[in-house]
Amino acid sequence: MTDSLSGFTTIAHALAQPPFHRLHQQVSRDVRLTSTREQQIQKITSGMSDFLGDIMYLGTWLVGAYFVRQGQITLGQLVAFSQLASFFNWPLALLTEMLAQFYGARKVAKQLAGLARPATTTPTATRKNSN
Repeated sequence: MTDSLSGFTTIAHALAQPPFHRLHQQVSRDVRLTSTREQQIQKITSGMSDFLGDIMYLGTWLVGAYFVRQGQITLGQLVAFSQLASFFNWPLALLTEMLAQFYGARKVAKQLAGLARPATTTPTATRKNSN
């Protein structure tokens, strides 16, 4: 008799797995889509940052060439200023990349935290069910 009743528990557990599997698949798909979307945003942001940095570098040389032709600065000063501009541009480019990663990770972390948060029941709901 005990063996028969324990078999019902095994069957109940076996029947409970498909709904949990479907829920896991759905949530995994949502997280994967969100992660992919955030990576795309990150790549776009990084590309724009690189492009704007290149424009700044080119602008430095064009404006600097104008000042060299006018005799207001020397070619050595232009090279030194160009290196200084690229020295400042590199951390700014990394900052935009890091911000994109931060916001993307924060969104994914919120979704994962929502899934990991246990379901809470209010004391009134527990009392109603027990009556």
